[in-house]
Amino acid sequence: MTLRLHHLLADCACFNGSCLLEEYAWLNRIVGTEQHGDIVLRHLDEKGEVTVTVDYRVGDEALVEAMEAELRPHLTPRPNPPLLSDNRMPGMAPFFQMIQGRPLGRKVVIADSAIESAHAVFFKHYQSAYEELEFLGQLRALKVSRATKSLNIRNRYYFAMLDRGNRLACLHQGRRIFLPHLVHAPDDEDGRALIIYFGMLPSGKPLVGLVEERPY
Repeated sequence: MTLRLHHLLADCACFNGSCLLEEYAWLNRIVGTEQHGDIVLRHLDEKGEVTVTVDYRVGDEALVEAMEAELRPHLTPRPNPPLLSDNRMPGMAPFFQMIQGRPLGRKVVIADSAIESAHAVFFKHYQSAYEELEFLGQLRALKVSRATKSLNIRNRYYFAMLDRGNRLACLHQGRRIFLPHLVHAPDDEDGRALIIYFGMLPSGKPLVGLVEERPY
């Protein structure tokens, strides 16, 4: 199952912005910046018969249909069982795990503490969060070139690099790293914002150590 999903994400253009996470032997999660939410596949082997269930958000039907078309020759459809509860793992932790495995994760270091805190964050505007992380990935270059950039970029750099005077810190590779800076990713529709706390490593890379959600 996992191998077929890897092939699907590699070959299907509609999954270009998505990434497959293998959380457990019986569970896979597809996350992506263009998705409305996580697509969660559970496969249970009972006496040699494998049952696959799929959970997804409204708006991701096209992705699920593409996945169904890929897997259909290997599966026998069954009626949907009654929905008793939502067992999806909560929060944005899978999103930040995805960033760790992408090229952006080499520019912006995501600490384990950030992923832990993301379990309690239910921010839905993944694209806004991704854009802020991309901006963090530019900080080292902007330190030199910001004078030639637009006023908006210069202001974003100034506010991102402000020392907020907090005492937040996290552990990274056995060292205590303070997180005096922050950026926020707004969701104008929900009136919420994702707050991303970070510090700067000696290499010049930003380290994201904590995230939380607030009214915007």
